[in-house]
Amino acid sequence: MKILFISSTFAPQNAIGTIRISKLIKYFVRQDVEVTLITKMIPLNSIIDNNLLCIEHEKINIFRVGNFRIFSFLESKYQLKTKKSVIDGDTKTNYKNNIKTKKNIRSIFKKTIKKLYFFIEHTMWIHLAKKKIKKFKKYSFDYVISSSPRVFTHDVAKYSINKKIAKKWIAEFRDPIVYEYLGRKKNYDKLLKLQNAIINKADKVTTVSSHLKEKLLNTSRFCDNKFEYIPNGYDLDDMMLIKKKNINNSNLDKIKLNAKLKLVYSGSLYDGKRDVSIIFKIINKLINKEVLDTEDCQFIYMGHDFEVLYGQAKEYNVESILLDLNYVTRTESINIQNLADFVIISTWNTKNDVGVVPGKIYEAFMLRKRIIAVINGSGANSEVSKMIKKANIGVSLDESNDFSENILEEFLFSYLLDNQYNILNESYLNEFDYSVIIKKYLNLM
Repeated sequence: MKILFISSTFAPQNAIGTIRISKLIKYFVRQDVEVTLITKMIPLNSIIDNNLLCIEHEKINIFRVGNFRIFSFLESKYQLKTKKSVIDGDTKTNYKNNIKTKKNIRSIFKKTIKKLYFFIEHTMWIHLAKKKIKKFKKYSFDYVISSSPRVFTHDVAKYSINKKIAKKWIAEFRDPIVYEYLGRKKNYDKLLKLQNAIINKADKVTTVSSHLKEKLLNTSRFCDNKFEYIPNGYDLDDMMLIKKKNINNSNLDKIKLNAKLKLVYSGSLYDGKRDVSIIFKIINKLINKEVLDTEDCQFIYMGHDFEVLYGQAKEYNVESILLDLNYVTRTESINIQNLADFVIISTWNTKNDVGVVPGKIYEAFMLRKRIIAVINGSGANSEVSKMIKKANIGVSLDESNDFSENILEEFLFSYLLDNQYNILNESYLNEFDYSVIIKKYLNLM
């Protein structure tokens, strides 16, 4: 079988969507599938993770389509400026309420220029990618797979179908293209039309969460057999990265290895949209009840939103338990998570914004680390909560259920008392192994 992948990112670039596409291709190759990939050139100043590369990637045909130098230069400058603004705390945050500032002419101008830049840059990349596709012979591929997060990958995949370069098309949706909160109805209708056009043309549509599948079904009115839930997952080969030497010595020295309760959170807090205050509230209760001592508890944070986290912890007078490691590599993050007692997962679930499953949950599944999940938003029955319950791997606190404070308090009290865990649902956890996921993918074909 021959597959053409269209993706906006690929290893060794560590960007949104990279891990999924890199792992899928790796395991397709292991199933003797011949893979060709068309992707973007890696922009300057990108975060590089060479551990995402593997021997299987050497067996595929990769075409990194460049762009005019001015676009590569501007994209690298934009990425650098974005990272710097996050690191320097350029964004002002109110921990409970987002402060809405008045739009001025300058900010509107900047947004307009940015939209124009991305439109031109995407249009030019599509043009260059299509030129590359024209060089392939008729029906060179059995399937073309277009992968998120960038929408323009679907445009290029559709072109390969129209030109009869590929026989069938699988369109991957990491997120929906259209959200209800986009504002003007005109924008919503335009994006909904684009989304439905992709779904209509593709032979199959895959989603990374079952709730997202339901959302696309409801907004597109297409038949259920058009959609397939193919989750993200973990790669057991990454367990070979678990080595003490993969943790920076200065970071390792700061971690209280003998603490009774070690919690770890890795990633963004989205300026407070992800709010884990409830955990600090319960820890404060346990300290007041003398079940736990501040010296015996550590909350390790890896990311660029420590200022936000500090505000959430300070509200309950437990900011002293925080350890800020700032940004670390994915390899170091996995190793530090492996040292912890619990991995903290935070996401949101609203009526319109469903099926948001953070990638860190799959790393916890791989490590078989117990999870404490905090689900913000008014939506009930979040996908993350269902996954944790089915795996029997921890506890989930939903804002829609007033966070069920007693559940977490009893959960941590029980752990601190006898240091025992529930028995995991291994058969369910194994479903997220990429060696299993790839077989499900092949059944689509």
